[in-house]
Amino acid sequence: MDPDPVREGQGVRFQAVISNLSRHLGRVSLFVKDKDEVVAAVEDVSLRPGDNRIVFPQTRYRVQRQDSCFTVEVDIERSRRPIDLAKEFCARKTYQGWRMRAPRVGPLFVEDLGMIPDPAQP
Repeated sequence: MDPDPVREGQGVRFQAVISNLSRHLGRVSLFVKDKDEVVAAVEDVSLRPGDNRIVFPQTRYRVQRQDSCFTVEVDIERSRRPIDLAKEFCARKTYQGWRMRAPRVGPLFVEDLGMIPDPAQP
């Protein structure tokens, strides 16, 4: 989110890093959603192989609730679906406003956590 923190009633812009694991260029539309509401979108954007930084246009969306969590959806050839069903990006309310970035504890942070085997059997 930009700005981060964002104050109540202030407009916001979203950025995402989307990884294209294919060796081919792809054209997609991307949507940032809060529950069922589309809060930001980019149409017909090119995704090169590897990591792609996507900057969504400024939105009038206002973070106002305690539980503002966002998902990212992709539209590939008119088929819309969440990019990662397990990942929500939540804004936390702080004294400075709502923040998406986690507080820094030290020079290390966890970006992703996996397990082996996946799925695990009971």
